[in-house]
Amino acid sequence: MAPSALDRLASLHIDYPMLIELRNDAAERISHYGVLEFIAEEGMIYMPYWMMENMLLQEGDIVRVKNMTLPKGTYVKLQPNTKDFLDISNPKAM
Repeated sequence: MAPSALDRLASLHIDYPMLIELRNDAAERISHYGVLEFIAEEGMIYMPYWMMENMLLQEGDIVRVKNMTLPKGTYVKLQPNTKDFLDISNPKAM
């Protein structure tokens, strides 16, 4: 996002961590993300290709951006990808 977006958000005294709702109305897709840096040109957003694919976006498409506060998670269940996880001698150290 552009530096002006950071200035505007900071003046609104938003909650942290700063979360943004990204909406592609044309494809009826919505996602939430955090901003890594505010270095884009005015009116531009830089995002990873995987995120563009997920949002069904092409370079130059128009998206709607809105500050968002999401409830904090209360539970997470992790599943290892391989059995190598079982070989870790001290899993709590991870």
